[in-house]
Amino acid sequence: MRRLFAHRHRSNSSATTTVLYLGDLDLCGNDIENNTQRVLERETGELLDWERLALTEEQAEEHNLPRITKVDRRYKNSAGTHEA
Repeated sequence: MRRLFAHRHRSNSSATTTVLYLGDLDLCGNDIENNTQRVLERETGELLDWERLALTEEQAEEHNLPRITKVDRRYKNSAGTHEA
């Protein structure tokens, strides 16, 4: 499950859009996050203030979250095997 929240903050006649992103910690999730940021910046014509709130590598380590091995089937010959 991924969530995306955006907030536009105005100060001194300039606007900054902040995106607060929540996503899981795996290869596919990272690809989705990167693509989403790229598409939103292209469509809005602005650089976004992008912040990933969860799940981060630091949070996974801090809370000792279990790691699993996943296979991303977009890659051939097990090239997409990774920890999540």
